[in-house]
Amino acid sequence: MNESQVITQAVACDWRRGYAFAADPLRLPDWASGLAKSTLTRVDDTHWTLAITWTITLFLVVITLLKGKFWTALLGIMIPFFVFVGAIRLARPRSVWSRWRYEARPKRMARAERRDARWHGRIDRIRIRTMDFIAGAPTKAPEIAAAEPSGDEPAAITSTPPESVVSRDGATS
Repeated sequence: MNESQVITQAVACDWRRGYAFAADPLRLPDWASGLAKSTLTRVDDTHWTLAITWTITLFLVVITLLKGKFWTALLGIMIPFFVFVGAIRLARPRSVWSRWRYEARPKRMARAERRDARWHGRIDRIRIRTMDFIAGAPTKAPEIAAAEPSGDEPAAITSTPPESVVSRDGATS
């Protein structure tokens, strides 16, 4: 079995000059010949490739946002595969895209509404359960009975004022 070995070599130069030498990828074969068996070549067209990639990604993010898929667009900025999937799938029914594109296509709108009810109904239930677990479920208001209150219960508040109203100056009307 091959054993590893640490080799230390002191270099008498300013650290900034040594760092600049070691940080340059074209110099990797010069100082780490065991790590780089091939020569590195600089490709000058990488900035165009990057610009085109980001332009396409931004275009797909805008389409995904118009389709009402905000979390998919946010995730797609970091991982472009998700924004591609979000852009080719059906839009959410209340999105700008569905108003523009699905009004003349009732079958597609119906598919989008079914999918939204199925997927986002599940997600909403999970979201509400999570919020109830973290913050506590809200208390349900007791329903006010329409019947006359018994003697020990307070009277229900009604929107009609009593027959005689006393004004601030003490006069009754």
